Amino acid sequence: MSTSRPLLAALSQDDTDLDNEETIQRLTELVKAAVNDKNPLIQLEDIYRALAQHDGIEFLDAFAVIPEILPCTRMGTVDLVTLIADQVDPREIVVIIQEVVEYLQSAIDYDEEDTDGTSAPVTQIIHLVILCARALPRSRIRRTSAYGILQPVMANLELLISTVGHVEVKADGRRLLREISTLITTLFRWVETSGTPDDAAKTKICLSTLADTTVRACVRSIRASLAARLFEQHFSRLIVTSAVEPDWEEGHRAMLQVINALSVIGITPGMISPTPAFSQLIYLAHSPVPLPPPIPLLHNIHSLLLTSIQMNLALDESLFLLLSSLSRLRALSQLTSSDHMSATTPTAVFGPARPPSHAFSPSSKTSAHPNNNGGLPSVPASLPRAELPVDIVSSLSTVLPSLASTHTDPFIRHVTLRTFSLLLWLAPPTLRLEILLELTSESAIPQMRAAAIGLVKEAVLDALEREGSGRVNGGGAVTDAANGSPRSVASSGSSGSMGSPRSGVSDGHSPPPPPLPGGGGEGSSSPDGSPTRPGLASPGSRKTSSSRSVNAKAKNPFASPLLLQAFGPVLFRTIPDDYLVNVSCAADLEESLEPSRIAESLSLYYVIVQRDVDNRTGVRDTSSIESVEASLLRPLRLFLEDWLRDHEPILPLVSLKLGLDRVDEALAVLRRQGKPRS
Repeated sequence: MSTSRPLLAALSQDDTDLDNEETIQRLTELVKAAVNDKNPLIQLEDIYRALAQHDGIEFLDAFAVIPEILPCTRMGTVDLVTLIADQVDPREIVVIIQEVVEYLQSAIDYDEEDTDGTSAPVTQIIHLVILCARALPRSRIRRTSAYGILQPVMANLELLISTVGHVEVKADGRRLLREISTLITTLFRWVETSGTPDDAAKTKICLSTLADTTVRACVRSIRASLAARLFEQHFSRLIVTSAVEPDWEEGHRAMLQVINALSVIGITPGMISPTPAFSQLIYLAHSPVPLPPPIPLLHNIHSLLLTSIQMNLALDESLFLLLSSLSRLRALSQLTSSDHMSATTPTAVFGPARPPSHAFSPSSKTSAHPNNNGGLPSVPASLPRAELPVDIVSSLSTVLPSLASTHTDPFIRHVTLRTFSLLLWLAPPTLRLEILLELTSESAIPQMRAAAIGLVKEAVLDALEREGSGRVNGGGAVTDAANGSPRSVASSGSSGSMGSPRSGVSDGHSPPPPPLPGGGGEGSSSPDGSPTRPGLASPGSRKTSSSRSVNAKAKNPFASPLLLQAFGPVLFRTIPDDYLVNVSCAADLEESLEPSRIAESLSLYYVIVQRDVDNRTGVRDTSSIESVEASLLRPLRLFLEDWLRDHEPILPLVSLKLGLDRVDEALAVLRRQGKPRS
């Protein structure tokens, strides 16, 4: 044993004549003071430098010191942990790690662990991971194999991470991901060089399980803004304030390190398995390799997407995968040729997952203009489109509306509504109608009802265009929802604050940007939610039988009289019937969702009247006009006249007055032209 005098002198200890045991005790006291005292005389970084310069690690009591420094976040902590891991007997470190893990598990289970910034369990786990990564490969292989040494330590570490739950602090989660990546790479290479192939195979399973657990625990800390970057890259004209995290690159790099570490042990996270785990959803979203074809991908992960949305977990990754897959399908549908491509042919539907790097750049003259189809070539309306399987549409339609209307983040609400709009665009028309009937019914989520009217509006415009009726990209008759403006979404509280994109999605998943349909406004209801019509399922009774795909081949109901038969009794009236009669003060209007729903219904009616020039829906029939006049327009007109005569105008009524005036003007033009049909 070397003399302790140089070490003690370096630490400004005057009584340098201490024996070795006294030196160990003194050094332990100095470490404890450096960790716990508010203003220690000697800092941890000073202790680290003295130990490193004077080979003083032999005077350090690892069993006493390691538990003290693990929770510490002061300068020099990581350096001291690293020095101990590199020089202390690895057998001692393994014993200490196991003791600390058991203590932490017990403390977390009984909620006794302090959770302030200096002793949070995550900090201790990070330091434990550093110890494992550097100390375990120094172990001597005798009777126990390398796998036999690491397996119990990794099992306890994995259990500890799962016990901690979700890591909410961004910096902690990202750092843990980086350290786990280093641990996986280091330990696997150690086993590969010192163990048998069987050991390597078992180590691969052990380490991949550890990676999965860590990624699930840290998913809320990644925050790489995948969905926001994809959305802002392709729909920059909708952006007001950017929703991209300023430091998204840190989260992105942390996940790439995990993916690279898994590649070292022979796992390709970008490849999808028949029964993927939840962690694979996260790997897929962050993987730099092209995404699998959209329909097989959605078939495999849609149950995970449902879980993610319902649990409010990995939403960024789930929305990215959904938006990417659905927009790829829509873009490819719009680019298909009836002579060369079919919606049922895999090569036609799926296409490449990674576009050319120059495609649809923000500087492109065609990429951002609202009337040029998002930079995509225009195609004849009669070309076939891809349709998503009914089970995928039905299952996602049970969760996306709730997320779009109730999530606390405005951007999440906005991008979810846009994603849901894409989903409906790819749905069979009859199923699309049934879903929208449910969402506009009285039993639907109140905040979603008027937004759903905006989705009905774009379904009508889409159907009329596909059927060859209406003016494509036609000036004043095109409402905000039709051309993708965020106005109607904003009115529902479903639009986020989104600004100019600071960057695109740099990992190459992004498809050529399709135009994304708009959304509706706010709050609605219906009389009973289930108008009974021949051949129309009532809301709430959607089935997932494959027969719907056959029915979808029939005439689009959104461009037929079925549209008004289904939605007329739900939308073109007040809910309840005596709503306007019972309004007694401004608060009744300002605190109600009904004015917004009525405004959206007026907007929908105006659009149908203006765009259905061939009267495919029967909206220009005299009987239809008289019905809407009696159920909605006349009562609303009388109410507004009475209210505005005796009260100051308020915002909800201004919106209703403008909408009503616009409808009245459109109907007056029809009457002057003699176009209402008997």
